[in-house]
Amino acid sequence: MGERPRYLRRRLLVEPTYQLSFFFKLLSAIVAVGFLSAFLAIAITMRNLARPEAMEQPLLHGALIGILLALFINLIIAIPIAYYIGLRQSHRIVGPLGRMMRSLEAIGRGESANGLSLRKSDVLKAIEGAINQMARDIERRLQKPPRSE
Repeated sequence: MGERPRYLRRRLLVEPTYQLSFFFKLLSAIVAVGFLSAFLAIAITMRNLARPEAMEQPLLHGALIGILLALFINLIIAIPIAYYIGLRQSHRIVGPLGRMMRSLEAIGRGESANGLSLRKSDVLKAIEGAINQMARDIERRLQKPPRSE
């Protein structure tokens, strides 16, 4: 068996519609959780700061504001991480789908299939064997001489 081709990511977005939709859904979830956390932190902070004894404790005041700042910084850090993870995961789905489509189109045109090759980490790796087997079966059937009756 020959060496399988390596598929390197050459484009940031392979299927922009799907990948951007996936990313914005992921981002929306992160932002919603961030805002919910911030809202809860602000509500707790305001409740604690409204107490008369809180005015006498500047350390408590500073600590609560520090917590709010930490939540904001965590949200800012989470957005690029979510983008990276979302993009990477969507590549594992969209990339193989494109190669599968091209392979199936070649089989449909009757071209000799070179075999589909996916990365080990691709989500749809399990389908690779089935498509390659189908292509070999079709090629074998086309090479058989027709039966004369």
